[in-house]
Amino acid sequence: MTFANMRANKRFVSMKSIKQWTHNLISVWVFLLIAGCSTTGTSREEEVDKVSQYIADNKLESVERITTFRFYSWSELTDYHLIISTSISKPYLIELKARCNDLRFAQSIKVNQSGASLHAKFDSVRAVGSNFPDCFIQSIYPLTKDQAKELRSL
Repeated sequence: MTFANMRANKRFVSMKSIKQWTHNLISVWVFLLIAGCSTTGTSREEEVDKVSQYIADNKLESVERITTFRFYSWSELTDYHLIISTSISKPYLIELKARCNDLRFAQSIKVNQSGASLHAKFDSVRAVGSNFPDCFIQSIYPLTKDQAKELRSL
């Protein structure tokens, strides 16, 4: 075997090693991607179902409006539910007509209300800085502080 043949053979082995290394790297990446996507946590749809089940189990009754509404704080539960408080001791569960995509990432929200009251089926909320349309309110459920705490822990 000549020196030129040995160099060519060495390049062949090196290219073969690189291809094998690349194949192994891609295999590990695909495995990690699949493992990362198969979580054991609760899916967003299951979270929505849990809140809906909580409403039914606790026989929460909706109201048409919150009179003399003054926005105090909020917390996101699902893409369809949030808790809005008018004071430290007056929380309300807000159910939205459609999915509100930006709620889970929002630092703050804007409540679009008509007058001094917040109306179901007419008023809306929106994540500040969102490019998505307003999220219209389907239902408003008055809560106790304990119920709000239970809902946040679902």
